[in-house]
Amino acid sequence: IVQADEVDGKMLQFEGGLSITALVVNGIFRVTNIFKKPTPLDSEQAVKFATYFLNRRSVQSAKGAHVLIEALKTLSATGPSTPICIQMIGNGQLQADDPILNVGVVDLLGNPVIPTPQNLYGKILLKKDNSVLAEKVQFIPKSSDKTVYAAQLSSYKPTRGIYLVEINADNTFTQNMLFKVLGRVKVHSLEIGVAESDTSSSIKKQSIA
Repeated sequence: IVQADEVDGKMLQFEGGLSITALVVNGIFRVTNIFKKPTPLDSEQAVKFATYFLNRRSVQSAKGAHVLIEALKTLSATGPSTPICIQMIGNGQLQADDPILNVGVVDLLGNPVIPTPQNLYGKILLKKDNSVLAEKVQFIPKSSDKTVYAAQLSSYKPTRGIYLVEINADNTFTQNMLFKVLGRVKVHSLEIGVAESDTSSSIKKQSIA
């Protein structure tokens, strides 16, 4: 009998670190496949193990890299409980005149998800007061890249601010992300002050605009 340790409520690992955790996880799924038994991990546990492995992706040794990749391959082929990655593409800063939100949907190794998600929607809220900008925005897959989905937000007329998008893929996978809508400002005056850091002399300001 082994017991996994939970870290920060977000990750699961076994005592002994990456190698032991990968060994146990790989063994669990191999045994269940051989005896054709149900997967012993639920989707939440699979996500927490995946989060742990992805958190260790900067491993330095060849052995560590091998066991990490094998564990991610195993978790990427676990059927209904398979975790996927939904992530923001770019810096999350959208222009108000053409606000297009792009997200990537990939498996744990960065490959397209199979089967491809058919319905990807997002609920968008303004972060400062949780007011709803859009209840159900559809993300459309790009024909040039099967891992990229885009949502055109122009019709919702988002103003400058920070927004939260709650993404749902096929009513199975969810992810929350923040993004910003930028705006233009008019500068009436601008001054630059220059002074030596190691002296107490006054700052000389120069008007720029």
